[in-house]
Amino acid sequence: SSAINTAMDASTMLKQTFSLLTDEQLSLIATAMHDEECINFSNQHDVAMWQDQIHNNSLFRDVLQSEQARAVAACANVTNAECRADCEVYNDVMGWIPIILSGNATK
Repeated sequence: SSAINTAMDASTMLKQTFSLLTDEQLSLIATAMHDEECINFSNQHDVAMWQDQIHNNSLFRDVLQSEQARAVAACANVTNAECRADCEVYNDVMGWIPIILSGNATK
């Protein structure tokens, strides 16, 4: 059942994730993709387009890695490993995109 829900809801989860991104984060994504793909209302929640970006756009992967590093740094003072992991996931909203696309969105 969860696999069905994940597949069915990936586009919805992308939509919710993008609504949580800051203008600065959205700008970083747009800059990374400007030569690759035009993001517009018809494709911004297109699972296949985002999977393609993760696999084929090194600039987009760099943005994701940079945001992940920022989240790790923000949570560095959290001493409990489980709490630190939760803090990193919470603070790396952009990192939710690959999780959603992997089908492990319940992670």
